[in-house]
Amino acid sequence: MFANRFTALVDACSLASVLKRNLLLSLAEADFFRLRWSEKILDETQKAVEQIYAKRGHPDAADRAQRARKNMEAAFEDAKVENYDQICCRLEMRCRIEATSTS
Repeated sequence: MFANRFTALVDACSLASVLKRNLLLSLAEADFFRLRWSEKILDETQKAVEQIYAKRGHPDAADRAQRARKNMEAAFEDAKVENYDQICCRLEMRCRIEATSTS
């Protein structure tokens, strides 16, 4: 459908909530956009999901969070981005330059 036109880098805030996660993953599965995340985002998501389950009193919170992550990775094998550190550094430098030039 549209997946060849749109790419969405989702973060842990979007993936931690079950409802938001299910909505985003369903839309990506329906090819509304290409889903992307990093290892760091998945780590943060897993930690947040574990905390949510733990607050709800689930003794198997860590297992549930691990299972959610594994299921996402299996369903979207091509979603993980790597070697993006250089791009982030360039963007940060560009933002600093633009901020100082507008001051």
